[in-house]
Amino acid sequence: MKALFIRLVLKIIPAVQILPVSILRFSLNVLYRISSKLTVKVLQHVSLEKLELVKCDFIKKSHILTALESDVFKYQVIAEESYEAVRTPDIFKITKNNFVNLQRAEICLYLFENASFYPKSDIISFNDQVFWEKANRSEFSQMIPVDSDFLAIDFPEKNLYHFIEKKVQKFDVGFSLCGVHTGAWGHFLISYIPKIMSLAYVKDSTNVVLILPKNIHQHHREMVDLFLEAHFLDKKIQIKCVEDDVVVKCERLFYCNAIGFLADNALIVSPASSCISKYGSEVTAEFLKFLHGRVPDSRSRKIYIGRGAGRNLTNSDEVEDYFKAKGFEIVYPHLISLTEKIEIFGNASHICGPVSSGFTNFIFCKNKVKILGFFNYARAFDPFISGLNHAGKLGHEILFVTGYEPPSTGINNSYYIGLEKVIAACEEISYLD
Repeated sequence: MKALFIRLVLKIIPAVQILPVSILRFSLNVLYRISSKLTVKVLQHVSLEKLELVKCDFIKKSHILTALESDVFKYQVIAEESYEAVRTPDIFKITKNNFVNLQRAEICLYLFENASFYPKSDIISFNDQVFWEKANRSEFSQMIPVDSDFLAIDFPEKNLYHFIEKKVQKFDVGFSLCGVHTGAWGHFLISYIPKIMSLAYVKDSTNVVLILPKNIHQHHREMVDLFLEAHFLDKKIQIKCVEDDVVVKCERLFYCNAIGFLADNALIVSPASSCISKYGSEVTAEFLKFLHGRVPDSRSRKIYIGRGAGRNLTNSDEVEDYFKAKGFEIVYPHLISLTEKIEIFGNASHICGPVSSGFTNFIFCKNKVKILGFFNYARAFDPFISGLNHAGKLGHEILFVTGYEPPSTGINNSYYIGLEKVIAACEEISYLD
């Protein structure tokens, strides 16, 4: 009966906007008792005006703190605001040695009292206000927020409408390593792991619980352990993992804001959609010295990173066969253990394939490698990989190749790259020599 009801709700979601307020309020209250997740999906189709009228107990309107209003909650300034020269990738027959000067916001450790958050959200809520850093950035105008509790925003009035979950997990003193991008391997490595360094500024960090989402890959959790071993071995920091469908409440919450900038989702992509900061890259590069000590010596590897999801080559079989004939092995990084991943990538000489988070595994490479990535044009200027390589002074040689994709409003399309173009790109950088 419950499953039938859920299927019915999913079918009528687009029609919720035309329901009278009284009927919508009643329906939402019934739905909330059945499924919080489904309630959020419905609410995200309700207009701002109607959300204001519905006034269910699980809908909250909060003031979004401006950057200036947030200053009072700063515990420690870690890196001053600056403009940084971010390297975009070399793209075959399009661009080479290109940089953009992007603003990197001030990196701070914040301390909030009686604050709450969702594991898959960047919204920090307390009293009737929220710290939601990305809403104060210029790039927000082209962003599609994917915070799990986000409903709508009244931007002129700086008001946020968000969802209040009925399940709560409480901590006395917490440090959040949670957020929108925690599920993506590359994002977690580059944007979340470096945040842990800010614990060094907490006077008694052994009393702080490091809070992680439970629903992340085991590799994420193991990398946190490795980072703590590298930098906080004497601290014995506690780690707790929380379910996605709870509100985490802390009497005192330490929170490090974004190390760089990564858009949630968008209709367009520009080089400003990602800013991989010099600070985060340097923290990662320092961590690599520890990781490379864990790489056992083995034979040199040529790796083709397989991709099963979207944003893939439409002629992937043809391209994979070409590289297999050249001595490459197909590797799906998320399907092997972290120990295997460290050994395979640690001894790599070449990496290629459709660009994905798997490419950030080049951080394990203890030698300089040649990287050839295939990408759809809409995403090709994203400096996610090249930015880290440059700012962290890792020295790998990187070239991207774009192909044909049908005109679309999407940014994650699959694409076609003819084998002759792949071969030409290999020759340009002597990739197979």
